[in-house]
Amino acid sequence: MRDVLIVGAGPTGLALGIDLARRGVDALVVDKADELFPGSRGKGYPDSPLTEDTRTEPAGTVRAGDRAPDGETAAGKRLFDVLRGPHWTLLAVGTDAALPPLGVPEARIAGHSDQGAYGRGVFLIRPDGYVGWAGETAAGLTEYARRVGVTG
Repeated sequence: MRDVLIVGAGPTGLALGIDLARRGVDALVVDKADELFPGSRGKGYPDSPLTEDTRTEPAGTVRAGDRAPDGETAAGKRLFDVLRGPHWTLLAVGTDAALPPLGVPEARIAGHSDQGAYGRGVFLIRPDGYVGWAGETAAGLTEYARRVGVTG
């Protein structure tokens, strides 16, 4: 038997489920949908001057300004654990693209199921957990980082 049943896998239900799990509480999140939602469940910043998406045809559902979904890095760590903290994170998904030296933590997701939401590319995740920049390669990332004040 579970300690807590959370009805609804929207932003609040998912956040509560994550918070309870981190506290060691056995919680179950249920939703009326038959399958996982591939995109962001919370408010994003898609048209903000703090975001930039340079991809011509994004393969995944995540866009600059969306909340960064969880996944597993090539090193076997949960992406949320890598993103946690007051820092920017540079993420390469399904690509061996060279990453510019921004002085921030870096993570790679190999080409497997977690790549679906992101699609192939390079992403700069803001300290608040939202995608600030997205590109097929890192071209233009250094300029964006300088413009928004990225620091390691």
